[in-house]
Amino acid sequence: IGMMIDRREFGQADRQLRRYLAAHPNDPQGMLLRGRLLGAQQRFDACARSLEQVPADVVERAPALLQAGQAWNLARRRRNAERAWKECLQIANDDPDLPLVHEHCRRMLCRMYAVERRRDELWTMTEELAQRIAPQQRHEPLSMRTRFEFEMVDPKVALGELEPAVEQDPEDWSTRRAIGQYHLEATNTEKARAQLYRCVREDRDSLAAWEAWLRCLFETADIFGLEQAIPELPPAADGSADCWKYRAIVAERQKDLDRAIAAARRAVELRPSEGEHYHRLGQFLMQAGNREEGQALLARNKELQDAQQELRDAYDAYRREFDDDVGSVELVSFCFRRWVSKHVF
Repeated sequence: IGMMIDRREFGQADRQLRRYLAAHPNDPQGMLLRGRLLGAQQRFDACARSLEQVPADVVERAPALLQAGQAWNLARRRRNAERAWKECLQIANDDPDLPLVHEHCRRMLCRMYAVERRRDELWTMTEELAQRIAPQQRHEPLSMRTRFEFEMVDPKVALGELEPAVEQDPEDWSTRRAIGQYHLEATNTEKARAQLYRCVREDRDSLAAWEAWLRCLFETADIFGLEQAIPELPPAADGSADCWKYRAIVAERQKDLDRAIAAARRAVELRPSEGEHYHRLGQFLMQAGNREEGQALLARNKELQDAQQELRDAYDAYRREFDDDVGSVELVSFCFRRWVSKHVF
């Protein structure tokens, strides 16, 4: 049957497979073949659903979920794909191939989180990946983080990948939010506002949606809209450095310097790796007459900016020159470690 699928003799393969599964209805290999046949026919929804039917108590369950996630992804069902890969990562058995299956799932999830601008999930998954791959590969998750930090995904490419997904699933808020952010980066202001406002309207408790909406309001110079949005933030916003940043901006605009300073301090506490927060707090303190602390914070911002530039230079060299040479790996790793030591990650 597998050879028939390879030869694209789908009709004959389907007849033989139906006969086989009628005699062996719970055979995992037969179920994997059915998924393979459906995938070869580009019936990706049916392929994914078929693969998810592989029983939980067989070793084929993990590779079936990996492939189901890939099929869901091809079907533009990103949340279904994420669910399948995360379920696969929960499997524990004695299959010697399981670590490699898990590695593939983590790589798929890293790519998904990066494209969808989901920083916290990306950081968690790259950490898991780094702990489980060979030492000579550990530069890869650091590279993923660096690429994310510098927003090195082309908005046009990302939109081409993501927009069909919300056509398939209009309530995929993670993907819709990412679409809004890419429109914002591409200066498609009206499209960005429409997508991001819909996210906060329909998913009002989503902190990520609110952070993206506040950024959109600020970057499109809608300070009045920003002032209106701040009081509507969900309770989770108290743990967000970005939300405190925008609270500080609004407070300063309203001539409440004490409140602006307090909000800016909270932003620094929550995200000490972000130089922008030190710069803003330093400026506010200088306005308040606290020049000593203000200058120290401005100097810390400069230190972080320099560290960030060092990393950008190292990453550019990494992309130009990296060829699996041990010396290159050690050089790039050293640059990454210097950056990490300065709290940028």
